[in-house]
Amino acid sequence: MATFVKYTPQSSSTASVIKRVSVSDPIYIASTTDHYLGVDTSANLVTITLPLASISGSGKVLVIKDESGNSSVNNITIAVTGVDTIDTRHGYVMSANFESITVVSDGVNGWFII
Repeated sequence: MATFVKYTPQSSSTASVIKRVSVSDPIYIASTTDHYLGVDTSANLVTITLPLASISGSGKVLVIKDESGNSSVNNITIAVTGVDTIDTRHGYVMSANFESITVVSDGVNGWFII
């Protein structure tokens, strides 16, 4: 379920909206329109597959957050598609409670943790 959160930058008077998606299903395929994924691992492990970096475009940012604080028990696995990588790896596992990860696409075949 997507909700939108109003975000007002401190250096500007204009507000932006960040799309928030709640994720609790064991498998979630991230969309190029997603921005913030709030993950609930209370009931199960969750695997999130990132969209292709080449389709996402250079500079696409995705934030993934363990909102339930259970990822030390039920990990969140971040998977890539095709030959894409995350900091040259083929995936990333979130295993600390309330952990978050922010990745940015290079627009070719890589996601980088920022």
